[in-house]
Amino acid sequence: MISVLMPVYNCEKYISQAITSILNQTFKEFEFLIINDGSTDNTEKVINTFSDKRIKYIKRKHSGISNTLNYGIEKAQYDLIARMDADDIAHPERLKIQIDYMLKNPGIDVISSWYAVFNKNKIAYIIKLPEWNDEIVKKLALFSSVCHPSVIFKKEKIKILGGYNENLNGAQDYDLWLRAKNDLIFYNIQEVLTLYRYDSNFSDKYKRNIFYHIQEKYYKNIEKEFNITDRNEKLYNRAVRELFYGDKHKARELMLKSNFVQIFSIRSLYVIFISFLKEKRYEKILHKKFWLRISFLKLLLKMENRKKLKELNIILKLYS
Repeated sequence: MISVLMPVYNCEKYISQAITSILNQTFKEFEFLIINDGSTDNTEKVINTFSDKRIKYIKRKHSGISNTLNYGIEKAQYDLIARMDADDIAHPERLKIQIDYMLKNPGIDVISSWYAVFNKNKIAYIIKLPEWNDEIVKKLALFSSVCHPSVIFKKEKIKILGGYNENLNGAQDYDLWLRAKNDLIFYNIQEVLTLYRYDSNFSDKYKRNIFYHIQEKYYKNIEKEFNITDRNEKLYNRAVRELFYGDKHKARELMLKSNFVQIFSIRSLYVIFISFLKEKRYEKILHKKFWLRISFLKLLLKMENRKKLKELNIILKLYS
């Protein structure tokens, strides 16, 4: 048995799809903790339309996502906790695939997967996360290389770390993974197990500021924290960090300190090019995530990837 933990706040429009996708899992043995964090819309009314003995519904005063997650961890009966967001859709095989892998590999503490980002019932792009622990930790230097709404973790291991930081109102998962990187073992299933709804109402700039703040102490010694030892690689990481979350002009300055070969690599030229854009266009490129969309189009050159995309779109339509 496992616990599925889903906090919710004012999500009347999408929560039915999220709940249904969990109840329809091929893996059936779980408790489903749905914690209403003081919603003021019709979220509770939608939740109450479901009648399934696995659902354990709790309503409490609004206290924020981090506090609600920590509360849910305490309430969970089982050691393995699967996270689920109230506006996303879980692949029908998600829990089975992840649980099977964890049972065969008991040393894994945190497991997630690739995920497909969708908007208006259409998949925009797919995020392919690194598979093994060492590479996952390296990628944490720039972004969350663990998909939070697709994660299963060991309850006691997360509690030892102090759970989620309740002072953060966003990116609390990224902060947790950074704190956990030296103590826990991560793994990402190399297939899409979560359909992630793109939230256009959330401020990209606000989230980027949070990321920059969270990363600050780790960048004081990037070599020790992320095992990034090559000089050019360190400069590249610092430049990309500035480009995405900080100062684009500083990003260009850092990139130009690299050696000749590094500067004229495609990835470096991309950083330098974007750093010259005017603010409005720069923000648009970051908001639309063009580099991810281009990578996605390259994936679709292979027939097998087009078939997988078709399968994912069928799942998406089932819950639309």
